Amino acid sequence: MGRRFENPVATLQLTAGNDCLIFQLLYCPTGIPQSLYAFLSNTTYTFVGVGIENDAKKLMDDHGLRVGNAVDLRGLAAEKLGDLKWKNSGIKGLAREVLGKGVEKPKRITLSRWDNAWLTAAQVQYACLDAFLSWKIEPPLSLIKTLFLIKNSLSSLSPQSSKLHLYSLGNLLLMDYFNLSSAYRCSNYLEGYDCFVVQCDDIYCHTIVTNNELCLRQWIVRLISHTSPNSGERMKVSMEMIWDQSDDDLSCFIPVTLQFCYENCCIIYHVTPPHNFPTLSLQNFLSYDSVGFFGYQMLYKVRYLRQRYNLAVKNWFDISCQVCLSAPAFLNNVSVPLQTLVSMIFSKVYVKPDDFLQSNWRLSKLSLDKIMFATLDCLFVCQIANLIKFPLPL
Repeated sequence: MGRRFENPVATLQLTAGNDCLIFQLLYCPTGIPQSLYAFLSNTTYTFVGVGIENDAKKLMDDHGLRVGNAVDLRGLAAEKLGDLKWKNSGIKGLAREVLGKGVEKPKRITLSRWDNAWLTAAQVQYACLDAFLSWKIEPPLSLIKTLFLIKNSLSSLSPQSSKLHLYSLGNLLLMDYFNLSSAYRCSNYLEGYDCFVVQCDDIYCHTIVTNNELCLRQWIVRLISHTSPNSGERMKVSMEMIWDQSDDDLSCFIPVTLQFCYENCCIIYHVTPPHNFPTLSLQNFLSYDSVGFFGYQMLYKVRYLRQRYNLAVKNWFDISCQVCLSAPAFLNNVSVPLQTLVSMIFSKVYVKPDDFLQSNWRLSKLSLDKIMFATLDCLFVCQIANLIKFPLPL
């Protein structure tokens, strides 16, 4: 916020993504709009900044604006970086540590007249940059635990790969994130499925979500029609399963989703109710000789299908093992997490919310976030499988 503490707060900057709003609180002919009061007080939103608690108090004292959920980046940095010195840091220090970027804050701008009706170009640039940096710093800090796990996984790898030096923690913090989104497209109520498009950068995956076994069977038939049994090559299909960790009832230890992906087409079979597992549809498919099934922690999944449903997966490949075989730098590191594989191979950080598996997956309709990440897990495995050059046994 642009202000000097002996004077009322003059400007309020709000940033989300590449959009910034500079609201001049002193120049509201009809008063501050109620929409701003409601927005700032809404506790479902998180407002981040450096010294934001003092800013929030000034907003309340000067304009009656209450900030419902404020997070000070200094405290967050001290917690995540494990050093109390960050509690006294400023935006410049945090930007240098987290983003690796130096920022100049000229006093002629910080101490200029922010109560003027017309702000200068330099003031606008400074105000936008100040808010944008806070918005940019928060996600890496919140994900620091995940990034440390990725870094530790990478540091255990063989030093033979020339790419590994790129993955210091600082570079992981600077690493771009995938541009992810999901959107509903249409439904077929007669056949019982919904269609979605999941975007990952410039890759679009067309996803069908259903709990209708007939729909799954039709998808499998269409997929099998693209195989070439006499070509000597197997179709690479990724297979993933999700268990709902919010369910403590061990008698219901049944996966909530079963996902298959081929190229840019994915199907999510929603196992709801729990007894609705598509055993009959999977019998011939999983044992089909011209299809190779790739996945993460495949041994566990293959054993589960055999023991619980007497389903045999004929040709299956654990993606971590296959990467180890195709890339010497990964040898003896078969436990590398999927997120690490994605970060190394695609040079972008792939993370999911901490509570991703803790929410209720047995609801009749999956949320867009659940559909997006269930699709992405399967899509990334499929993408990695198609990059593997190691000759697979036929």
